[in-house]
Formats: sequence, structure tokens, C-alpha cells
Amino acid sequence: DVMSSIATTPVAQGRELASCIAPPDASTWSLDVPLVCGDFLLLDPREQPTERRNNRAVTGDRVTGSSWRGLLRARSEFILRSCGIEACLSSEGEKICGQCPGCALFGWAPGPRSKAHGIGSRGLVGFGDSEVTGTKATLDHAPVDRFTGGAADGKLFTRESWAPGSTVTLSIYQLAPDRPLPEWGKHLLVLAIRDLRQGLVGVGNSTTRGYGTVELDTSATLPDVPDSWFESVPHMG
Repeated sequence: DVMSSIATTPVAQGRELASCIAPPDASTWSLDVPLVCGDFLLLDPREQPTERRNNRAVTGDRVTGSSWRGLLRARSEFILRSCGIEACLSSEGEKICGQCPGCALFGWAPGPRSKAHGIGSRGLVGFGDSEVTGTKATLDHAPVDRFTGGAADGKLFTRESWAPGSTVTLSIYQLAPDRPLPEWGKHLLVLAIRDLRQGLVGVGNSTTRGYGTVELDTSATLPDVPDSWFESVPHMG
């Protein structure tokens, strides 16, 4: 009877349709940062052996949003701790606290070593996947024999990576119009990107072997960060 009543009852006319969308004037923050590879870039290498070289891998074609998130979160937490602001070590054994500025900005989920309890919380910013454009190059590597100090026998390996001069754009955006990004969060992200362009942190695989250095495109600039940016950062109670 209920179903029949719903199906046969005329729909009232002349009423405005209420919809669950953000108001037209809602503004969201975003930042696109064009980057140029200063060194070779190796992303998620996949094994692709040939007849001449068994130990050969080729690079992927994009930096995933999750990779950007992990990279910039780890650097942002380093910056916070350098400024005397407590932040959890999200990159070391999932020691998530759920309370620090890093957790507020990037979100958190409980893990085996987590200090936080509950189901977690969504962050304020998202990161888009970034396709790489450019040319590729093949490099041969010879691991060092720790005993002789020379090249290790039979361990030569090859990596096909993106060549210097290739380009990629880092895209960061506010996740929800009704959850605005605080000014300290914007400044913190810019500071982390500064460290990225200065080569203090690398992108992708094998960064300790000289891969992954990126620079800011000459046509781009980053927003200014005031010296007192950290004064408004919330501290853990």
C-alpha cells in the first residue's frame, strides 16, 4: 500500500528543487606548481628484461597523488618539528597521533603503531596524479663490492628513466568548500615545495643515487611565506 501510494501520488508543482550542492560563491584553494627534472626521474620502476640485459627496469609515466601526499607530508612534519611544533612521525612505522597539525592537514588513519584511536579523519587537501612529459634515457649501474671497493661482478643493472628537462606539474587542491584550508597550512605546503625545488628531498625511486631532483619552472613563482607563519599553527594540548 505504501509503495502504491508513493507511485500514484501526483508530484507537487511550482516548488524549487532543493539540491545538495555547494553555494555558487563558494571558493576553494588550489595550487599548481610546474616542475622541471634537474636529474633523471625514476617512477615506480617495472621489470622489463631483454635478451642482453636481465636486470632491467623502466620508469612509470606519472607521479601518483598518494606519492605527492606522502612526500610533502613527511617534509611538512620535518619543518614543523624544526620550528619546535610537535608533529607525529607518519613516515616511520605509522606512528599517527591524530591530533597534530600534520594529521589535521593531511588526514590520518589508525595503524598498528598508531597513538590515535578511532576510525580516522579526512584531510583538508588532495593531490592529483601528475603525468610526466619529456624524453627518456637509459642508464647502466654497477653496484660497489664492499670488500674490494670496485664494481661487483655480475650485478650490473639498467634503468630507463625520464631524462633531465622533462616536466611534471604538482597539483594541490582543497578537498571540500566547507572545510577551508588555514593560512598556516598553505604556508607549510609552500615551504615543503621550496625544499623540493632546492633538492633537499627527491621525487620517485632511487633518490639516494641521484635520481629525482626537480626544479621550479622558470616561468613560475611560489607564494610568499611570512616569517611569522608558524605563530598561528595549532599546538597539541
